Amino acid sequence: PRHSHLIAVVVGMLLVQAGNRSQLDWHGERRLSFLQLGLREIALLCYQRLRLPPPPYCPSEVPQKPMP
Repeated sequence: PRHSHLIAVVVGMLLVQAGNRSQLDWHGERRLSFLQLGLREIALLCYQRLRLPPPPYCPSEVPQKPMP
């Protein structure tokens, strides 16, 4: 369950970063959390049978520590 919360938070952050918060959070004064936004977006995408947005860039290799 914790991984699904993390995924929902990332989806919520991507939604806000793209400027699409108002699609799911139409209350001007009351703001939904990233988790709530992500859960709503995931539910909407599942209902529409669409894919989740791609995750943000993550390097495929861990950088090596610098030599002292």
